[in-house]
Amino acid sequence: MTLLYGASVSGKPHLVTVTTWPASPDQLVLTRCGRLSLHEIPEPAPGNLCGSCQRLRACDLQQEATARRHRQRHLEPVCRQIADEIIRLRAQLLSDLALPAHLAMTPAHRSEQSAIVTGLLTALSIALGTPGDDNAAELYTQQHTLT
Repeated sequence: MTLLYGASVSGKPHLVTVTTWPASPDQLVLTRCGRLSLHEIPEPAPGNLCGSCQRLRACDLQQEATARRHRQRHLEPVCRQIADEIIRLRAQLLSDLALPAHLAMTPAHRSEQSAIVTGLLTALSIALGTPGDDNAAELYTQQHTLT
């Protein structure tokens, strides 16, 4: 998570609520603890933030750790299952190419299987937190194949 810091009128560093600092030097920014900040400052030492901002930052770090644990515990197994199914279906489609025409899938069945793979790639990209980025899903599937 990218954080911006600002100095209040007293000069005390605070966490700010914006993701990019305003271009106008006359514009004040609201800090996370409710004070107004005059200008952006470099990241201060953790102990230099105001007490409220320190508690908010600690809460942010705890939420990030919880989100990582949740992902590892709940989403990672789902992603692996989706990747396994993609690999299985692709292998089935590839092996079908070597079969004689009378034993191979019909064009409609092949098209249906390809559509299922496409749908699974979309589902995997959503589970990975990159909706619409099939390249991320492809990369995950390739990495999963290698492990």
